[in-house]
Parts: sequence; C-alpha cells; structure tokens
Amino acid sequence: MNAVLKNSATYLRPDFWGQVDLDFILWLTNGFKRMQRAPGERAEWISANELFDKLRPQLGDAFKSSEDWHGEIPLAVVDTSGVDHWRIGPMDQGVDKAKRFKLVKQELAKGLAKIAALVEGHDRLCGQVLQLEELHRLGIKPSELESMRALPEGQAAVVMLDRIQHPELA
Repeated sequence: MNAVLKNSATYLRPDFWGQVDLDFILWLTNGFKRMQRAPGERAEWISANELFDKLRPQLGDAFKSSEDWHGEIPLAVVDTSGVDHWRIGPMDQGVDKAKRFKLVKQELAKGLAKIAALVEGHDRLCGQVLQLEELHRLGIKPSELESMRALPEGQAAVVMLDRIQHPELA
C-alpha cells in the first residue's frame, strides 16, 4: 500500500489526464486506511485538501522530470520488469526508458484499477464479516436465512427492503 501511494503526485501528471485524478487518489488513500483496520473499526479519513497539502511537496519533482518519472511507478501498479535493456554494442546502458515510458503510459490506469478492485474486494469482505458477526450475535445461522425469509414476517421484511432500495417499485 505504501509503495502504491508513495509517489501519488506522479499519477497526477498531465500524461494521465482523464485517467487518474485527485478524487481517485483520495479514494485509494482512504481505502488503504480502511484496509489497515479490523472490520467495523473506524478509520481516519483524509480530506481532498489534506491530501493535496500532503502531495504539494512532491508535485514539483513529479512535474519537473520529463525523463525518469516513469521509473518511480511501483511494479505493483505497472510491471515494467519485462522491458528490455538498451544496449550499445556490448555495453548495457540500462532499462530502455522509451519502452518503459510507453508501457507505463498505456498501463497505469489499468494497474491502478486493479489496485482499486482489491480495495473494493476488501470492503465487500468486511461487510460480509460484519453481517455474519451480527447474525451470530442474533443467534441466526446463515443456513436458516432462506427458510426464515419464507415466513410471513420474513416476506414482509423482504418487501420493505425492496421498497427502500427501489422506491420506484412503491
């Protein structure tokens, strides 16, 4: 998580206009804070202003360099380990920066979307854990839920929930 967020200012470069924005970085930052807590435990939220103030010192460096910034993107976001090395004769000049730059530009949004999917999956699992804990507290076995729904009061509860979730059906 820290590796992904370490260079968040880099994700805000004009190269990624329309793909990555401050709102997404804010959502990811707060998502990582939730992931560090137990299900149901309150996590501290950071506001957009606080995030921007935190990123402000990094923005100069992220926007200043037009050549090496793509090397700062962690492999967890975009795996550039397969990019060939640039050679002149027998001498290895290091990673081919043009190829790495092209790969990062193509894959950054997809890589961050995969990270976001992990955060969403974590949030869903935490919600399920909380539901199971509440069922256990109430003494209800998950296997009994379907038969309980068939009872008249269970059907009424389902109708009420449907009306709350879908007011257009009312």
